[in-house]
Order: sequence, then C-alpha cells, then structure tokens
Amino acid sequence: MKKISHLLLLLFMLTAPALAQQNMSLLGKYTYSNDIGSLWGYADGNGNEYALVGAYNGLSIVNVTVPTNPVQVQFVPTSNSYWHEVKTWSHYAYVVNETGGGLLIVDLSNLPNAVSYVNWTGGSLGLSTGHTLFIDEDGIAYINGSNVGVGGVLFLNLNTNPMNPTHIGTYTNGYVHDCFARNDTMWTAQIYSGQFKVVNVANKAAPVVLASQSTPGNFTHNTALSDNGKYLFTTDEVNNSYIASYNVSNLGNISEVDRFQANPGTNSIAHNVHVKGNFLVNGYYRDGVIITDARDPTNLIKVGSYDTSPLSGSGYNGCWDTYPYLPSGNIIAADIEEGLFVLGVNYVQAALLNGKVTDYTGGANLNGVSVAIVGANNTTVTTDLSGNYKTGYATAGTYSVTFTKSGYHTKTITGVVLGNGVNTVINTSLKKTTLSQCVIPVALFADNVTATSATLHWSDEYASLYTVKFKNNATGVTQTLTSPVNSLAVTGLSGCISYKFRVKAKCNSGANTNFSAWYTFNSGGLGCKENDVPMVVTGEVEEMMVYPNPFSQAFDISFSLEEAAPVLLTITDVSGRIVKTVADESLASGKHLLHVDASQLGAGFYFCVLRSGDQVEMKKVVKSE
Repeated sequence: MKKISHLLLLLFMLTAPALAQQNMSLLGKYTYSNDIGSLWGYADGNGNEYALVGAYNGLSIVNVTVPTNPVQVQFVPTSNSYWHEVKTWSHYAYVVNETGGGLLIVDLSNLPNAVSYVNWTGGSLGLSTGHTLFIDEDGIAYINGSNVGVGGVLFLNLNTNPMNPTHIGTYTNGYVHDCFARNDTMWTAQIYSGQFKVVNVANKAAPVVLASQSTPGNFTHNTALSDNGKYLFTTDEVNNSYIASYNVSNLGNISEVDRFQANPGTNSIAHNVHVKGNFLVNGYYRDGVIITDARDPTNLIKVGSYDTSPLSGSGYNGCWDTYPYLPSGNIIAADIEEGLFVLGVNYVQAALLNGKVTDYTGGANLNGVSVAIVGANNTTVTTDLSGNYKTGYATAGTYSVTFTKSGYHTKTITGVVLGNGVNTVINTSLKKTTLSQCVIPVALFADNVTATSATLHWSDEYASLYTVKFKNNATGVTQTLTSPVNSLAVTGLSGCISYKFRVKAKCNSGANTNFSAWYTFNSGGLGCKENDVPMVVTGEVEEMMVYPNPFSQAFDISFSLEEAAPVLLTITDVSGRIVKTVADESLASGKHLLHVDASQLGAGFYFCVLRSGDQVEMKKVVKSE
C-alpha cells in the first residue's frame, strides 16, 4: 500500500475545502500518531460503546459513549502492522494481522478497566498471520488469508473456550481475502480469481462449493448478505470499482442485478461493504463513508456520505472501514491517515424513479437511452434491452428528467415530483428526428371514473408540460391544470354531472400547440348515464361515425367535409401511438365512407383520430376477442 507522509497530508488539509457530507455529520474524532487500519464496535450492555481500532502497533480501545469526546481507555500491543482486522464474539475481541503473533484474543468484560489477552497460534496448527476474519451467529470464527495452507479459511469454534478456540476444519479451494457466513453457508471473496464462491459449511471438516460468480472488477474484495438472504453485495478493490448486487435466491441461476459507484469517473475505490437493514454502509477509501439505499437491490442509490479524507480519486488512502451497528445508531469509521471518526447519520430512503422508453411510432423498446434527473448528480443511467431504466436521488423535490438517444428528439419532462421512499414511474416514448417533435394531443379519454374523481388521459405528444382545461358543464366553472405527463387525476367532482376537458402541449422548444378538441364524460353515481359521451365537433369536419362498434375484424368510418381539405385519419392506441394510418390525402367536400381492415390489431380499445386543418375529432372503438 502506497503511503503519503503525514506532513504532506497536513499541508494539504490546511488548504483543502471543508469535507463534503450528505445526511451525515461529524460528532467526534480521535487521532493517532501512526496510520490505522480496520475497526469494529463493541457495546458492553451497560450503555457504554467502544471503537476497537486496529492501530499500527496494537489494538486501540476507544470509549465513544459520549460521541463528542472519544477517549482511548485501553491499548493492547501487537506486532507492528498496517493491517489489523477486528471482530467480536460475546465479550471477546479477535484480531488478526499480517506480520505475525497469531490470533490476538482480548477479554473486554472489565472495560473500561484493564483487559486480559492472549496470542493464540493453535499449537501444531501454527497460525501466525491472517488477513481478515468473520464470526458467525453460532460463534464460529473464519480466519481468511492466513499463513496456513493456501490461505483459504480456517474454522475455529469459540464456544467451548473463547480464549482457546478449537480448530474444526479448513477450506482450501483457493486464497480467500474475506468472507461472510450465515446458516452454514459461506460466501467467499476470492480476490485473485475475481469471484465469490458459495460454500456449504455445515460440515466444517468437508466444505462443499455450491456455486461461483465473477465480480465486475475481477478483484473480489468482500461480501455481505442481505438480511432476507436473497441478495449478496460485493466490492472490488480496483480503480473505478463497483458495489455490485446479485440475486442469489437460486444458486443455480445467480444474476448480477445492479452495480453502483459513489463518484463515477474519479477512479475512487470501494472497500468494505456492510449491510445495515435496507442500507449499505461502506468505507470507500478517499471518498470516505458512503451510504447506499438498497431497499431495491436492483436500483442502488447513494443517500449519505461523509468524506473523511482531504484526498480524492485513486489511492489506498482514506476511509478503510466502518461499523454501523452501535446501539446509539452512530457510525464509527477508521480513516488510515486521519484517525477515528464518530458520525451521526440520518438514514434517508432514496426517491426512486423508473420506467420504460419506447419508440413513438412503432412501439419498440428503446435500449441505450440516456435518462438523467436534471440537477441531481450521478443519476444518469441508460435503458436496457427491454427499454427499462432505474435511477433515483437522495433528496426529494420537483425535477426535470431528460431522455436522450442518437437519432431521436431529446425529451424533457418537467415538474416530476420525487419523494423519499416513493417509487415514481414514468413511461415515455421518443420520436425519431424525422418526425415532428410536438403536436396537438389526441386520444383523450377518462377512466377510473367515480362520483367524485376521474383520471384524464391523452396521447404522449413529446411535451415538457401539458396544460389541461377542465370544465364542469353544469356550472360552467373551468379550471386550468398542468401535468408533466400525459395523464391527470382530478378530484372534487359531483355525481352525475357532465364534465369535459381539452389539452395542449408545451414543446421542448418552449412553444405551445393549440388545444385539442374537447372530450366529454359523465361523473359516476347511482342512476347516471354512461361515462363516455360521444364528442361532436362542429366546424370544418362534421360528426364522424364508426360502425360496427365494437368490431371483430373491420369497421367503417363516415364523416363529412364542408369544403375540400387535407385529411389525416389514423388509428391510435390508448397511449396515442399510431398503429394504422387510414388516410393521408386531400379530400373533396361532402360525405366520405372509408373501410378499415383492423384484423392485425389485438383486442382492446383504440381511437379513430381525424385531423383536418385545426380541427381534431376522435372516436373510441373497441375490438372484441
């Protein structure tokens, strides 16, 4: 590991800006004269909390009960090492290092007073060094990367005599950097082979490998399992590394479902990941402490950070490890150069955003669309092969969301409300650059109609905002409403009343279209008429008729023109996507009858949309099974 002198670091700190933080705050700090490594936490049951810090020359035990005033109460000397890993079982601490002396075992029961300790080598086992260790819920210690054998995993039973463990087996299927174990299943981080392995350790004398999976950086550093056991999280100790999540509910079909970077493109390195309920807490080297919302493991979102280091970018400096399990809820963190940090934290659920992007004309799924929440850092994602995207942000608010793909008009949707703990869905479509970017909305209809509410819909016309005129036909009262998407829920209706609405689009250019034709419906209630009331448009286009309706394979459309005019007659689905063009030509004045073969359409309802000049008329048609 590359070292930087404390003098240089001090000079850097004197000129560095204040350390960045998000939903975290500094409560207290304890500094050391030498570099420190890993740490763990311990609570004695009497309300006292301790940080167990792997210092260069021993185990530093710091009372953090008063977080604003951390005090070292005991120090246990060990072999000098830049690496000390610490874990606890009952009231005992277990420490490994990479220079020698075996396993340090410390009895913490007398804290804050003097502690007793031994250096355990296992007799003929000859344990001298170890890289990491893990202790499971049954009191089995897993010593990883030791000098014994190939550096796999030693299994030690701590139950009979915690100060003199019993060696009960060894895993020898390659060098293991770190591991996690629960319910007789071990998840190894096999750093040099760039993969984790799933191992049945019910019989510690004969471990059985069940499955393996490569990780994004091919340098698998550590593993951590979700509380429900369905997802595994890993880190790779390389530049621009990821925290990756995997669905491990079926070991025969393990799949990576997401990967996350705290600060993409900066070469920063993720270190140890810990699961804290629905959150991940990481020591992230020069990026400090990072908290990720893993409520949806397929959509990992950064929701908290505290930068413990004045450094940035690539390098094995900064925050080595964290411990998020103290009863107080405070996080303790070990920064190699800067010392021990005690941090207050607000675990904020991310405001999630997801949806699907399709082609406006053909409805095909669009992959490779760049989706970004404007003004929210590091939220840009791309759609997958199915056109799906997932993103989010730590801070609730009202945002604009952009959708960008080469060969398509960029689409911006404004007024998108994102709430913490809320999953907002925006499905949209993009128009090819050969198509008009923004036209008058069509395919108006209302559904979910009750006596007091309804949901209004119209076609997605590539707009940044829609303006809706909503009118009570009984009172004449008209409201002007807006929506960033092509639907709007309205409330406060009266039963058995006729209402109508029309819509115009605000294009991304800033220009507005004309309003659509009115669509009329009746609110619900006992004894009311049908909700859908035919719309009659007067003017250039006289009333359009469709029959039969419903239809099975084909139907006829009749309409009249007062004078000769260009006519565009299309069939759209409920989203406004054109599924068939019936006529696109100039027609003479008088009555017209057109036959429409709709055998290729699936069952459901559609809209016949007739445009002529500024006039738009539509009819809902239903195709039966």
